[in-house]
Order: sequence, then structure tokens, then C-alpha cells
Amino acid sequence: MMSAPKLLSHWNDDALAGVWNAQKDKLKDLPQVTLQLRAASQLPAMDFYDCLAIVEYTSKAHYRASEKGWNEREKTLEMKTSRMLYILVRAAGEQFSTTLDTAGDIIGFISFMVDQDDPPRQDRRVIYIYEVHIGDNWRGKGLGKFLMFTVEAMAGMISINKTMLTVFMANQKAIKAYEKMGYTKDKSSPGVRRTRRRVVEPTYMIMSKVWREASGELIEDEAVEDQNGEDHNIGDQNIEDEFIEGEFMKG
Repeated sequence: MMSAPKLLSHWNDDALAGVWNAQKDKLKDLPQVTLQLRAASQLPAMDFYDCLAIVEYTSKAHYRASEKGWNEREKTLEMKTSRMLYILVRAAGEQFSTTLDTAGDIIGFISFMVDQDDPPRQDRRVIYIYEVHIGDNWRGKGLGKFLMFTVEAMAGMISINKTMLTVFMANQKAIKAYEKMGYTKDKSSPGVRRTRRRVVEPTYMIMSKVWREASGELIEDEAVEDQNGEDHNIGDQNIEDEFIEGEFMKG
């Protein structure tokens, strides 16, 4: 398994700035931003707790409505996992939301880490995207799409050709946005469970995108369905109105 420091050796803030400068003209009416790539262990406490507050602000209701429920301690431990990486989007003098009291100027972030695929392809490395959150005033400008494709580009740089994420079924706008980006329901995603008295629909879906390294061509995943409906790490994504036409990081 690749550690966060090893992945960081391939990318840094200067690389992110270069990608941003090459693509910023395709984004809409955004302020001057700074991108920072950090391992969870490198996040200052203020930034970490701002990110945690953002997750709670955007996703707590979805968690409470799911079988998983909202557990701040579990979410904190997950977000502090040593292999977790963050791309923070900062804009001086701005806030994520006027209704959220954060200490810093983070207007969006994405978190992800290198993981292993599900059986029988557990030998294949994937990048699992845990959280994607864009501030209230910054949606619909292409920022979420930029972050997603940047992570995909990072995956390609280290010969990983599959990205995965989890989204709540209630967030249908986000699901449609991911589908436009080439994501489909992963075969490890839990299905309907039937008990003696009722049918239990899943409250979340695992989605994935697989492409050929050389051509970028999308291919069908070969993983088989996880019959146990194993719970991958649920990280809601609040990017439902976030995308613009056209793709970044291609060609």
C-alpha cells in the first residue's frame, strides 16, 4: 500500500498551482485561490476542525437518515487516517458558508487515499475519494469537477486506473453529476437486503470509474459484487450543482 508521503513525492503545491493555472480559464467567476496538498498528519488543527465542521454542515442530515448514523468520533478517526490526503482550496477573506462559523478561509476540499480494490481484484490499487465539499457561494463554477479530475490525474501518475467513491442515495443530483463524469455503480456496492418482514433498500451507493492507462478509454470493471454489502467509508459529496460542460485533465 502506498503511503501518503510517497504519493506526496509525486505531487506538491507547485504542481497543483500549475494545473490550476492551466485550467482556471475554464472555471467560472472564482476568486483568487490557493491549492494546498496535505497529508492528514500535516493538517494544522484549525484546518482539520474546519474540514470536520464542513462535513458536519453538509452531510450530518444524510448520515442521520442512513443506517450508519452520525458519529463524530468515528468520522474524526476516519479523517485523521495516516494515509488520507487532502487538497484544500483557500480564498483569502472568504468562508465556506455565511451560516457556518469556520476559523479559516477554506472554500472547498477533497480527501482521498490509496486503497485496495474489492475481491477478487484486491491486488489492484485504487484511489478512494472520501469527501468532496464545495462552499455555498462556489458551486456551479466547475471547482468540484476540477478537484475530481485532479485526483484522477494523480492516480494516473502512479499507475492507478480506478477511482472509487461513496454517495448517499438521497443525493441524486450528486449521483447524476458523477455519472456525467463516467462513474457507474461499482459491483461491490450493497444491494437490496430481504428479511422475513421487509425489504431494506441501501442508503448509499459505491461508484467507480476505470480507464485504460495509455488511452484514457473507460473500461468495464471486472470486480464481482460483494455479497456481504460491506460498508465502505461513507463520505458525502455536496457537489450536486457543481459541474460545467467539458472535461479537465484530459489530453
